[in-house]
Amino acid sequence: MKVQSVILAGGNGSRLWPLSQKTRPKQFIKNFANLSLFQNTIIRNSYLGKPLIVANINNQEIVVKQLKEINVPAKIIFEPDSKNTAICALAASYYAKQQGYDTIILIPSDHRIEDWLNYRDSLNIALKATKKYKFSVIGVPPTSPNINFGYIKAKQQINKDVYLGTKFIEKPDKELAKKLTALPEYFWNSGIYVFNIDYILV
Repeated sequence: MKVQSVILAGGNGSRLWPLSQKTRPKQFIKNFANLSLFQNTIIRNSYLGKPLIVANINNQEIVVKQLKEINVPAKIIFEPDSKNTAICALAASYYAKQQGYDTIILIPSDHRIEDWLNYRDSLNIALKATKKYKFSVIGVPPTSPNINFGYIKAKQQINKDVYLGTKFIEKPDKELAKKLTALPEYFWNSGIYVFNIDYILV
Protein backbone atom coordinates (compact mmCIF):
# COMPACT_ATOMS: atom_id res chain seq x y z
CA MET A 1 0.00 0.00 0.00
CA LYS A 2 1.15 3.51 -0.81
CA VAL A 3 -0.74 5.77 1.57
CA GLN A 4 -1.56 9.47 1.19
CA SER A 5 -2.87 11.29 4.24
CA VAL A 6 -5.41 13.98 3.35
CA ILE A 7 -6.15 16.71 5.89
CA LEU A 8 -9.55 18.39 5.53
CA ALA A 9 -9.13 22.02 6.57
CA GLY A 10 -12.29 23.59 5.19
CA GLY A 11 -15.14 24.94 7.28
CA ASN A 12 -16.99 28.21 7.42
CA GLY A 13 -16.39 29.18 11.03
CA SER A 14 -19.98 28.58 12.14
CA ARG A 15 -19.02 26.51 15.19
CA LEU A 16 -17.49 27.99 18.33
CA TRP A 17 -18.77 31.43 17.32
CA PRO A 18 -17.74 34.12 18.11
CA LEU A 19 -14.20 32.74 18.49
CA SER A 20 -14.58 30.91 15.20
CA GLN A 21 -15.51 33.01 12.17
CA LYS A 22 -15.35 32.77 8.38
CA THR A 23 -11.92 34.37 8.36
CA ARG A 24 -10.65 32.00 11.07
CA PRO A 25 -12.54 28.69 11.41
CA LYS A 26 -12.07 26.82 14.67
CA GLN A 27 -9.28 24.54 13.41
CA PHE A 28 -6.99 27.58 13.04
CA ILE A 29 -7.60 29.03 16.52
CA LYS A 30 -4.58 28.59 18.77
CA ASN A 31 -5.43 27.33 22.24
CA PHE A 32 -3.38 24.21 22.92
CA ALA A 33 0.28 24.94 23.76
CA ASN A 34 0.03 27.85 21.32
CA LEU A 35 -0.83 25.45 18.50
CA SER A 36 -4.07 25.25 16.55
CA LEU A 37 -6.08 22.06 16.05
CA PHE A 38 -4.94 22.22 12.41
CA GLN A 39 -1.27 22.35 13.41
CA ASN A 40 -1.70 19.53 15.91
CA THR A 41 -3.39 17.42 13.24
CA ILE A 42 -0.49 17.97 10.84
CA ILE A 43 2.10 17.10 13.51
CA ARG A 44 0.14 14.06 14.75
CA ASN A 45 0.00 12.59 11.24
CA SER A 46 3.45 13.65 10.00
CA TYR A 47 4.73 10.08 10.40
CA LEU A 48 2.54 9.15 7.42
CA GLY A 49 4.63 11.34 5.10
CA LYS A 50 3.94 14.65 3.39
CA PRO A 51 0.21 15.37 3.80
CA LEU A 52 -2.18 16.63 1.16
CA ILE A 53 -4.27 19.46 2.60
CA VAL A 54 -7.66 20.44 1.18
CA ALA A 55 -8.65 23.95 2.29
CA ASN A 56 -10.78 26.85 1.19
CA ILE A 57 -9.03 29.48 -0.91
CA ASN A 58 -10.25 32.13 1.55
CA ASN A 59 -8.00 30.55 4.19
CA GLN A 60 -4.93 30.32 1.98
CA GLU A 61 -2.91 32.85 3.97
CA ILE A 62 -3.52 31.28 7.37
CA VAL A 63 -2.91 27.74 6.08
CA VAL A 64 0.46 28.69 4.61
CA LYS A 65 1.39 30.71 7.70
CA GLN A 66 0.56 27.95 10.17
CA LEU A 67 2.41 25.36 8.13
CA LYS A 68 5.52 27.54 8.16
CA GLU A 69 5.26 27.91 11.94
CA ILE A 70 5.56 24.15 12.47
CA ASN A 71 7.97 23.64 9.55
CA VAL A 72 6.10 20.71 8.03
CA PRO A 73 6.09 20.49 4.22
CA ALA A 74 2.74 19.74 2.62
CA LYS A 75 0.88 19.57 -0.67
CA ILE A 76 -2.21 21.78 -0.81
CA ILE A 77 -5.42 21.90 -2.84
CA PHE A 78 -7.35 25.15 -2.37
CA GLU A 79 -11.08 24.96 -3.10
CA PRO A 80 -12.61 27.98 -4.88
CA ASP A 81 -15.84 27.21 -2.96
CA SER A 82 -16.49 25.15 0.15
CA LYS A 83 -17.65 21.66 -0.78
CA ASN A 84 -18.64 18.65 1.27
CA THR A 85 -16.45 15.77 2.37
CA ALA A 86 -17.36 13.55 -0.60
CA ILE A 87 -16.21 16.16 -3.14
CA CYS A 88 -12.97 16.70 -1.20
CA ALA A 89 -12.40 12.94 -1.14
CA LEU A 90 -12.85 12.71 -4.91
CA ALA A 91 -10.54 15.66 -5.65
CA ALA A 92 -7.88 14.24 -3.34
CA SER A 93 -8.28 10.78 -4.87
CA TYR A 94 -7.74 12.02 -8.43
CA TYR A 95 -4.66 13.96 -7.36
CA ALA A 96 -3.19 11.16 -5.22
CA LYS A 97 -3.69 8.54 -7.92
CA GLN A 98 -1.74 10.69 -10.37
CA GLN A 99 1.09 10.73 -7.82
CA GLY A 100 1.13 6.93 -7.59
CA TYR A 101 -0.81 6.43 -4.33
CA ASP A 102 -3.39 3.67 -3.93
CA THR A 103 -4.82 4.39 -0.47
CA ILE A 104 -6.07 7.52 1.28
CA ILE A 105 -6.56 8.35 4.95
CA LEU A 106 -9.07 11.20 5.12
CA ILE A 107 -8.60 13.19 8.34
CA PRO A 108 -10.55 16.19 9.72
CA SER A 109 -8.33 18.99 11.04
CA ASP A 110 -10.56 20.02 13.95
CA HIS A 111 -10.11 17.03 16.27
CA ARG A 112 -8.42 17.18 19.63
CA ILE A 113 -6.75 13.81 20.27
CA GLU A 114 -4.60 13.34 23.34
CA ASP A 115 -3.61 9.67 23.07
CA TRP A 116 -1.52 9.64 19.91
CA LEU A 117 -0.31 6.05 20.33
CA ASN A 118 -3.87 4.72 20.52
CA TYR A 119 -4.76 6.91 17.55
CA ARG A 120 -1.94 5.41 15.47
CA ASP A 121 -2.95 1.90 16.50
CA SER A 122 -6.50 2.65 15.30
CA LEU A 123 -5.18 3.90 11.96
CA ASN A 124 -3.08 0.75 11.54
CA ILE A 125 -6.13 -1.43 12.22
CA ALA A 126 -8.14 0.58 9.67
CA LEU A 127 -5.35 0.30 7.09
CA LYS A 128 -5.23 -3.49 7.48
CA ALA A 129 -9.01 -3.72 7.19
CA THR A 130 -8.98 -1.48 4.10
CA LYS A 131 -6.42 -3.71 2.42
CA LYS A 132 -9.03 -6.48 2.52
CA TYR A 133 -12.36 -4.63 2.49
CA LYS A 134 -11.42 -1.47 0.48
CA PHE A 135 -13.14 1.04 2.81
CA SER A 136 -13.01 1.69 6.56
CA VAL A 137 -14.18 4.35 8.98
CA ILE A 138 -12.95 4.76 12.55
CA GLY A 139 -15.79 4.61 15.05
CA VAL A 140 -15.62 5.95 18.60
CA PRO A 141 -17.61 4.40 21.47
CA PRO A 142 -20.00 7.17 22.56
CA THR A 143 -19.59 8.50 26.08
CA SER A 144 -22.73 10.64 26.05
CA PRO A 145 -25.62 11.56 23.73
CA ASN A 146 -24.28 13.93 21.11
CA ILE A 147 -26.20 15.64 18.32
CA ASN A 148 -23.02 16.87 16.62
CA PHE A 149 -21.82 13.40 15.57
CA GLY A 150 -23.19 10.93 13.09
CA TYR A 151 -23.74 7.41 14.48
CA ILE A 152 -22.62 4.15 12.85
CA LYS A 153 -24.35 0.84 13.51
CA ALA A 154 -21.72 -1.91 13.60
CA LYS A 155 -23.10 -5.01 15.29
CA GLN A 156 -21.34 -7.82 13.42
CA GLN A 157 -17.72 -8.27 14.53
CA ILE A 158 -15.43 -9.44 11.73
CA ASN A 159 -12.32 -9.79 13.86
CA LYS A 160 -10.70 -8.01 16.81
CA ASP A 161 -11.61 -4.29 16.71
CA VAL A 162 -13.14 -4.57 13.21
CA TYR A 163 -16.90 -4.51 12.66
CA LEU A 164 -19.19 -4.54 9.66
CA GLY A 165 -20.99 -1.22 9.42
CA THR A 166 -24.63 -1.67 8.44
CA LYS A 167 -26.24 1.72 9.03
CA PHE A 168 -25.35 5.40 9.33
CA ILE A 169 -27.45 8.02 11.07
CA GLU A 170 -26.51 11.64 10.40
CA LYS A 171 -26.50 13.84 13.53
CA PRO A 172 -29.63 12.61 15.33
CA ASP A 173 -31.84 14.75 17.53
CA LYS A 174 -31.33 14.62 21.30
CA GLU A 175 -33.89 11.89 22.00
CA LEU A 176 -32.58 9.58 19.31
CA ALA A 177 -28.99 10.28 20.37
CA LYS A 178 -29.89 9.09 23.90
CA LYS A 179 -31.30 5.83 22.52
CA LEU A 180 -28.32 5.19 20.22
CA THR A 181 -25.76 5.94 22.93
CA ALA A 182 -27.34 3.27 25.15
CA LEU A 183 -26.93 0.60 22.46
CA PRO A 184 -23.48 -1.13 22.31
CA GLU A 185 -23.61 -1.59 18.53
CA TYR A 186 -23.59 2.16 17.80
CA PHE A 187 -20.44 4.25 17.49
CA TRP A 188 -19.76 7.90 16.83
CA ASN A 189 -18.51 8.56 13.32
CA SER A 190 -15.05 10.10 13.79
CA GLY A 191 -14.97 11.38 10.21
CA ILE A 192 -11.66 9.54 9.66
CA TYR A 193 -11.98 7.39 6.55
CA VAL A 194 -9.47 4.99 5.03
CA PHE A 195 -10.13 3.77 1.51
CA ASN A 196 -8.70 2.30 -1.65
CA ILE A 197 -8.57 5.03 -4.31
CA ASP A 198 -9.77 2.81 -7.18
CA TYR A 199 -12.72 1.67 -5.06
CA ILE A 200 -13.85 5.29 -4.74
CA LEU A 201 -13.16 6.34 -8.33
CA VAL A 202 -14.81 3.39 -10.09
